[in-house]
Amino acid sequence: MVSRSRDGEGGEIQHDKLADLQAFWSDQCGNRPLPEWRCFPPEALWPWFGHLVVLAVEPSPRRYWVRLYGTQVVDYSGHDLTNRYLDEALPAAATERTLAPLDRCVALGRPVYELFASALPGATVRRLHRLVLPFGSAPARVSVLLEGCYVEGWRYTGEFNLADLYAAGRRS
Repeated sequence: MVSRSRDGEGGEIQHDKLADLQAFWSDQCGNRPLPEWRCFPPEALWPWFGHLVVLAVEPSPRRYWVRLYGTQVVDYSGHDLTNRYLDEALPAAATERTLAPLDRCVALGRPVYELFASALPGATVRRLHRLVLPFGSAPARVSVLLEGCYVEGWRYTGEFNLADLYAAGRRS
């Protein structure tokens, strides 16, 4: 078992893979406050493939463009939101809950972790772990968010396509 890490708000990350993802992000920072999105090869994200969402941050007004919606996230949510704005693609009831940790991550310029009960398709309620990581030239200039999502007890299927992650890195 991996040692637990803490998010930017001081909360303990209660999922080993997400604790590892934050440790990877911290290593990418080096002596900078944030890593640049293109500073590492997408293959480095292999342990988390399928559970990742890549979001471009548009600053004014703040909006999130989905560059990549991982296959396991699609499997869990029942929708592929790739190449869409989150505020336009999400159901009204889910918008505030979904965007709040993204907004907090951009405002803080630090990782944000949350654990909450989530209703899956078919009204099954499970615990959802989300870790949102900022990328950019400075904490005040977050340009990309990387989100890792894991649902306890959910049976994941499907494969992740490495080319999709490369394409997400190239889009400006």
